[in-house]
Amino acid sequence: ELIATNGLPVWQDYLAGLNPTNANSKFAVWIDFVPGQTPQIVFSTVAGRTYRLETATDLGSWTVLRDNIPGTGDNLLFIDNRNLSAVPSVYYRVAVY
Repeated sequence: ELIATNGLPVWQDYLAGLNPTNANSKFAVWIDFVPGQTPQIVFSTVAGRTYRLETATDLGSWTVLRDNIPGTGDNLLFIDNRNLSAVPSVYYRVAVY
């Protein structure tokens, strides 16, 4: 299996719309979450790719928070406005297709 300069398999770089020969070509997700405040999820995108934001309260049960998000080439911000006051932990992941 070929590995890109950023450490991912080359096929994953191509799927994400990244350049496998450029170590600075990365997919990144940032989550700003302070207890008692609304979680903010920011992720990088590539124009021409589509993204899905998923969430879970345990790592075995994922649900779609938002789907068919068009890539713009910029970072996108999503705010999770659900009432999470009774949730001890929350997880997020972003898929690209």
